[in-house]
Amino acid sequence: MSARSVFVLNGGDNSNAYGLSPEVAWNLGINLTHDFYLLGKRATLEVDLYRTDFQSQVVTDLYRDHRQVQFYDLVGKSYSNSFQAQLNFEPIKRVETRLAYRWFDVKTNYGGELLQRPLLSEHRAFVNIAYKTKDNWAFDWTTSWFSKKRLPDTSTSDAAYQLPEFSPDYFLMHAQITKTFSKRFDAYVGVENALDMVQDPLIVHPHDPFNHHFDASMVWGPVMGRMFYLGFRYQIDTPKEEN
Repeated sequence: MSARSVFVLNGGDNSNAYGLSPEVAWNLGINLTHDFYLLGKRATLEVDLYRTDFQSQVVTDLYRDHRQVQFYDLVGKSYSNSFQAQLNFEPIKRVETRLAYRWFDVKTNYGGELLQRPLLSEHRAFVNIAYKTKDNWAFDWTTSWFSKKRLPDTSTSDAAYQLPEFSPDYFLMHAQITKTFSKRFDAYVGVENALDMVQDPLIVHPHDPFNHHFDASMVWGPVMGRMFYLGFRYQIDTPKEEN
């Protein structure tokens, strides 16, 4: 939600929605999986590489004017490159470890300038460690890192409401402990966003939603702070249908 005015530009073909052309793209990808031994333990490495080239695309332009969002047919280049590497291994008995890294190179031509897609991290990393004891306790810990994100241009706003060109990078951490009492019943307790990372400011000009500076769409980070939870799971067998 924002106070931006919506403009649909370059609409010439009335047979399509608002005169905009349908999206057309070429996709190419490859996946590699390799099993090997790391520190004497069996490990698996997975690598994904994908490329998308847009021949036709509806561009959502948040760069031209902070008071507008413009939709128009792509003129020039638009592409997406993605690379992901994931390593799974068990360094210690019953300790499962997963490490992952993802790179996004997503760029589009906005008004004649090839720019990074807004509100999208170029780099992401992930660590997950899960441990199970012999007496049915399970511990799970996950940390994710998100690199800076390019923000829509607010240089034409009043100085008090201008945002930086990029957001800061940040970490998210989650943890959970589970106790299994039987095949049917287990209980768990956990925390999400343990570092209490919350985007600030979350809304531009929040005290006046009818002002042209008001914008609640600039979401680059978590909107909810630290949250604790607990619960249980009970499995119920459903009766089998007789033929």
